[in-house]
Amino acid sequence: MFWIFLCLKTILNTIIQPFMANGGKHYEVPCRKHRHLYPEQRELVTVSGFDAAALAGRKSERERFNAILLDAPCSSERHVLASEKALQEWTPARPRSLGRRQWALLSAAFLLLAPGASLVYATCVLSPEENDQVAGRLLKKYGDRIALDFPDFPAGTRSEFGRLICPDSDAGMGPMYVA
Repeated sequence: MFWIFLCLKTILNTIIQPFMANGGKHYEVPCRKHRHLYPEQRELVTVSGFDAAALAGRKSERERFNAILLDAPCSSERHVLASEKALQEWTPARPRSLGRRQWALLSAAFLLLAPGASLVYATCVLSPEENDQVAGRLLKKYGDRIALDFPDFPAGTRSEFGRLICPDSDAGMGPMYVA
């Protein structure tokens, strides 16, 4: 059984635990975020350093993975709220640019899924351009091949395709989006 985690960051230790508990034997992490894993988890991880969006271009990789957790790079609103420097660096073009990158990663991740496999898409932002619009684009393109399963945890508020977790209403967690 193969699992792949793409661009892990903020939710790595909270979501990776259930995947590992389900008996997966090997994991590929195409970034340096493996250093956040516990030592016993690190032994199960191969860090490959490849561009996850380009991986689906290899036909030999398609339909290979039973589960994918995509914690997409995003505009990180929590940092913008907490840091004057991050706020000064933010521009309206940033969410649009990141939305395009997220789409490339999400559509590639979908092509890597084996039939009947699971895909979790997550960001640490509330922007629709980086959340529901990206998920909606996947459903528009591949809808006949997708069975949407809404996250069933109690935190957050349901959005069109997922759940939004907001710091002001969810005990300081977030911002986070999960679909």
